[in-house]
Amino acid sequence: MKPTSTLALVALAAALAAALSVAPSSTVGAQTASASASAAPPPPPPLRGADIPSEVSKPPTPAEWKTARAVSIEGPVSPSCTFKLLREYLRVSCSEWVGVGLAAGDPTDVRVFVAGKFGWGSGASERTVPTALADVPLRRGQGHVVSFNDVDWGYDSGTFGDAGHLIVSWRDGDADPVVAMVGPAD
Repeated sequence: MKPTSTLALVALAAALAAALSVAPSSTVGAQTASASASAAPPPPPPLRGADIPSEVSKPPTPAEWKTARAVSIEGPVSPSCTFKLLREYLRVSCSEWVGVGLAAGDPTDVRVFVAGKFGWGSGASERTVPTALADVPLRRGQGHVVSFNDVDWGYDSGTFGDAGHLIVSWRDGDADPVVAMVGPAD
C-alpha cells in the first residue's frame, strides 16, 4: 500500500470517528430540546368559589375576554375544550364542535355561539375550524345546563351528534360551584 493512500485512509477514519463522537451528543441534545419543547405545560389552577366575585356585573366584552385567566374543572374534559374565568363569568370554548345551546337554567347573561365557518360543497374552501363557545355566569343559587354538538361522520354524510353537556350548579351556602362536562368524549 502506498504511504499516501494509508495517510488518506487514516485521515478518513479520524474524520469518521470525530463525526461519530459528536453525533451522539448532538442527537441527545436535540432529543432533550425536543422533549422539553413538547413537555405539556402545567394544568391551569382549579376553579374556586373564592376567586369568583359575588357582585353581578355586565357580561364581558370580546376585548375583556382576552384578559381572562385559564382555569380547570374537576373530572374528565374533552381535549377540545378550554375554560376561562373573568369576574363571575366562565367561558367554555370547544374547538371542532359545531353547535351549542342553553338546555336548562336562567338565560340571563348566558351567551352561546359558534365562531368559524363550517360547510360542504362550494363553501368548503372557505371553512375554518368551528369553535362552540358558552359564556355562563357563575352565581350562587343558580344552575345551568349547556349542550354541545359535533358532527358524526358516516360513510357518505354527516349528522349533528351529541358532544357533551356543561353542568353548572352553585347552591347557596356551598363554597365552590360544581362545574362538570358530561357525555360523549373525543
